[in-house]
Amino acid sequence: MGLKDGQKCMMMGTAEAPPEAPKEKPKFIEDMTSEEKAKEYLPSGLQNLGNTCYLNSALQTMRIVPELWQDLKETNIAGDTPEQQTTAALKVLNAQMNGTPETVAPNFFVQLFRQNYPQFAQQGEGGAFSQQDAEEAWTQILSAVAQTLTKDDTNTVEQLFAGELTVDMKCAEKDDEPAETRVERFRSLKCHINNQSSTLEMGLTESMSEKLTKNSPSLGREAVYLKESKLQKLPEYLAVHLVRFYYKADVKKKAKVVRPISFPMTLDLYTLCSEANKKALEKGRSILAGRRDEEVEKRRKAKQGAGASSSTEMEVDEEDEEKKAKRKEEDEYLSTSGNKSAWYELCGIITHKGRDADGGHYVAWVKHKGEWLLFDDAKVEIVREEKVKEVYGGAADNHLAYLLLYRSRKPASEGGAVCGPP
Repeated sequence: MGLKDGQKCMMMGTAEAPPEAPKEKPKFIEDMTSEEKAKEYLPSGLQNLGNTCYLNSALQTMRIVPELWQDLKETNIAGDTPEQQTTAALKVLNAQMNGTPETVAPNFFVQLFRQNYPQFAQQGEGGAFSQQDAEEAWTQILSAVAQTLTKDDTNTVEQLFAGELTVDMKCAEKDDEPAETRVERFRSLKCHINNQSSTLEMGLTESMSEKLTKNSPSLGREAVYLKESKLQKLPEYLAVHLVRFYYKADVKKKAKVVRPISFPMTLDLYTLCSEANKKALEKGRSILAGRRDEEVEKRRKAKQGAGASSSTEMEVDEEDEEKKAKRKEEDEYLSTSGNKSAWYELCGIITHKGRDADGGHYVAWVKHKGEWLLFDDAKVEIVREEKVKEVYGGAADNHLAYLLLYRSRKPASEGGAVCGPP
């Protein structure tokens, strides 16, 4: 270092002993087993308090909607109505689950839920609480929150889950009777299952074209009507109820339809929309399709490893600068409430295993941080997407999809999945 005799030097550092190397080698998520991942970063499970799997699965599926829980966290819930009490208890439960990786016992919420809604407090022989319907619990919880949670004069549940149908009712027995047209709001769509149904899209199409009997003012008697529904407004999150239970009069109980109904990871509802809505969706579909094509082309070039000259790179940079304003406007358009393209991606499933509605077992399948998780009460585990696709039906002893939750498909974030249509 060229030091001279007697030269003064300043020593930089600490007089303390150097830190010891970690005894355990750091482990990355990619190197962890499923059990290690579950312990390190998976969400909390919920303890089964006696036939409460229906409620646990509904709550775990609902937790995949961050906007709902953020508004709930930021809103002061006060009041003594059943809806206000239920919403406040839901807020407390969510805080408990966010505060620990351990299993949470939802005692207070379950007790209050049964107290406020006695239909979920039915007891069988020996005083044990009976199994209930997960879709009914989902609907009841959302209904309670919808009557309570309002932020900036906006109803959170309506903003996230509500859509609109245009309904045309025409008498099939009298052609000159004027058709009745009205608008109906919904928080979930029903997929009725018959002997011809095989896909979710087919079931939804058939469910939106029905025959029913009602009084005809022109005929003065009961008559057959054709009810045709079209999607006029699409929600941000779409819940689809696969109607698998029906009342069987001879045995006086609900029976289960196990017919296989395949469902897509990406759902396109464009063909079920009204003509006015189709026109309104063109802009969003064009944006997402363009983004998809850009991403595919980008990946193709990266795979080929094709280099570009400095002049070409400069032109691309300048072109990108010119596109920034347009892209920002497109992002703002797509980020407004509601679905702007009719494309949805699957993010949650409630399944039922068993032969009838009064028994069996419910679990939730949720897409969390890019991976599918299975919530089986207290047990939480990572599962392959291939396993998720197996719950389409076919046997009562297997888990069958009962409620599907889709979220609007948005542009991919930087480095994210390909956006737009599949």
